[in-house]
Amino acid sequence: MNSSANIFRVATLAIAMCLGSAAGVAKAAVIFNVSGLFSNGASMSGTMAIDTTAGVVDAWNIILSSPISEVFTSIIFQASFPVSGIYFVSNNFSPDRLDLLIDSSSLVGYSGGLLNSTTHLANGTFFSSWVDLDTGVAANLVNGQLTRAITAVPEPASLALLGLGLAGLGFSRRKQE
Repeated sequence: MNSSANIFRVATLAIAMCLGSAAGVAKAAVIFNVSGLFSNGASMSGTMAIDTTAGVVDAWNIILSSPISEVFTSIIFQASFPVSGIYFVSNNFSPDRLDLLIDSSSLVGYSGGLLNSTTHLANGTFFSSWVDLDTGVAANLVNGQLTRAITAVPEPASLALLGLGLAGLGFSRRKQE
């Protein structure tokens, strides 16, 4: 077997591996920036990862600050309430409880928007809140929103470039013979 045939086979294999790995990549969660202000003056910031294909919140990292100092990283409960037109996410039970109500009955295809608050009651009844379960002190969300985070576009895969280079080398060798 000559060397150009080997190069051609290696190049073909590399391209097939690139295409196969690209096809098998699952869609990653979309990152949203979370911001808001509570009735006790506490500000909220952080991120929420939403799988917009499956319609679920994968993770959140939300910080409440001044006068509260709390970080929320675990999600205990989440559910869609289509009748009310909201999606409910909560850490449910910890020293502090954070309930965020997203103004959307489904997160499939979600692109950002307002959180239910005292100034934005989409359904007229429920709004986002924070409760200190030890003392019973609570605060309601006055305003809040989720905005899609800007993410960098990744460079082409190194394996794809290698495959194309080997394919070009294989074709040039083949043409010389």
